[in-house]
Amino acid sequence: WSMTQLALASSLRGVESGIFTPLLGIAVDRWSARKLVMIGLCITAIGIISISQTQNLAMYYIGFLVMGMGTSLITGMLPVTVISRWFRKGIGKANGLYYTGTALGGVLVPVLVIIVDRLGWQTTLLYSGFAILLVGAPMALVLRNWPAEKGLLPDGKMPEVAGSTTPAAKPDFSTGVKEALRMRAFWHIVVVTLFQNGFLQTLQTFTIPYMTSVGLERTTAATLITVYTTFSMITRIPMGMLSDRFRKTHVVALAITLQTIGLLVFWLMNESTPFWLIVAFGLSYGIGIAGIMPLRSPVLMEYFGTKNFGTIFGMAGLFITLASVV
Repeated sequence: WSMTQLALASSLRGVESGIFTPLLGIAVDRWSARKLVMIGLCITAIGIISISQTQNLAMYYIGFLVMGMGTSLITGMLPVTVISRWFRKGIGKANGLYYTGTALGGVLVPVLVIIVDRLGWQTTLLYSGFAILLVGAPMALVLRNWPAEKGLLPDGKMPEVAGSTTPAAKPDFSTGVKEALRMRAFWHIVVVTLFQNGFLQTLQTFTIPYMTSVGLERTTAATLITVYTTFSMITRIPMGMLSDRFRKTHVVALAITLQTIGLLVFWLMNESTPFWLIVAFGLSYGIGIAGIMPLRSPVLMEYFGTKNFGTIFGMAGLFITLASVV
């Protein structure tokens, strides 16, 4: 199969995610987080196991669509919504910690390449589908929608300690969905994030094929992914902490600048690329993408509140995802 045929699966998954994201946002605002995670885990596992049994392109695409439905819920929409309810002052750091997990997956790409080379991609996917259920299901049981379910205020504060002058004790404002869609800030956030995500997803999809096309070994290309995801992983919490201390939009602007510099360095690479240039790319691009997702939800929450956060986050995701597909 050609790279275009392979990449189309990610594009179809993106279209599907964009279409269903607003609906998932409504569900997250209304239903139990634990139940939704369990449903999402099962759908994701079914999708991955289906891909492992692929015999033709149609099966491949269907498997991606099923998997995309599950992952849109359990790794995108739901966690950041729950985090936005539990944190106020430390939301940037909390999101940075959460998205460190996704970066850790990128660091393990060379390990995945070795497993695929030894077991084959179908067996690897089959085992992965069952592993997601075994690891994810017990962890889903600890989720709670709101701090009030544990007798707490946001940031883990006790009601009797917080007092009326403490920021955590202030009533949360809530912007309606229709009102948010009419606000210029909403569309500014959408435009900024769609460019960030568009370049991020393109690079993630084509890093290894492109690097091998210019003469690098596949293992070297995988190492390149490890370099930038490692820098991204270790800087996501610091970037989140910066957004807690300084104006969030300024930290977003810094992240965009570093991501752009990284893309330009990536463009310069070929079979004779020195190691220092790989490190320079990993440092700039890694720190740049560290500020994409961890900062998006805190900015949205700062503007629109938490009551309808899932739905508003989903509406933003609809436009961002469709633009990323293009």
